[in-house]
Amino acid sequence: MIEALLALSRADTVLDLRKRSANAFADAGYHAAYYIAPLSAVRNGRSLLTNSGFPDEWENEYRDKNYKVDPLPWVTLTAGHPVVWNDLPGTVRLSAEEVAYLNSLAAFGMGIGVGIATYGPRARIGFVGIGRPERSEVAPSDVALLRIIAQTSFLRYCDLIEDEIGNMPELSPRELDVLGRISQGKTKVQIASDLKVSKDTVDTYFRRIYAKLDVSDRGAAVATAVARGVLVPTDTRLSTAMMGRQPTGQDKKA
Repeated sequence: MIEALLALSRADTVLDLRKRSANAFADAGYHAAYYIAPLSAVRNGRSLLTNSGFPDEWENEYRDKNYKVDPLPWVTLTAGHPVVWNDLPGTVRLSAEEVAYLNSLAAFGMGIGVGIATYGPRARIGFVGIGRPERSEVAPSDVALLRIIAQTSFLRYCDLIEDEIGNMPELSPRELDVLGRISQGKTKVQIASDLKVSKDTVDTYFRRIYAKLDVSDRGAAVATAVARGVLVPTDTRLSTAMMGRQPTGQDKKA
């Protein structure tokens, strides 16, 4: 296993890294993984999905709609430690759609797996879901080993994309204020109220931010800013983004 970990640090392209990571997971007895990067404070925003070994049918449905209801990246990030997705802690609160998504995984041969949040420089955060185990249950020793592999892989990924990221266009202090509030999930009306400007002015800031970051929606703007180290998803922002997970009234979850 030491050699497999060293091999990760020697990967010279992202594609090569994914192959080496798959080999390391296979050595640990797990034969599929999917990667989400970056995670940002915008819940259910689009991020880059990389699938290695899970069915194409699952991937197609995930890209089409299920990225909106996959709770595993955020459950893992909030927990602060890896989670076994077929045995989530009883304290985890899920919506009906999230429960249905997790229940659907068995049909794709994904009923058992481990979700791991990964951390890199410039506050970058990623997620890897690892499945298709050789055994019918996940041992604690497996989780510890998978976490080491996932974190080592993500750090190398951050190194490899550094040169691809390029220089970040400079955002003005007010544009950064707006972007920070976008990351908190605030509406344009709320941002206008916070900054004591008109909604038209906020619209102008949105257009400038999108143009500078070369994106077309708020989720992509936050993901790009986090990936490039301009926006740090602080605990407060993540807590705000996760408020929707708290059960209220008729929305209490099983």
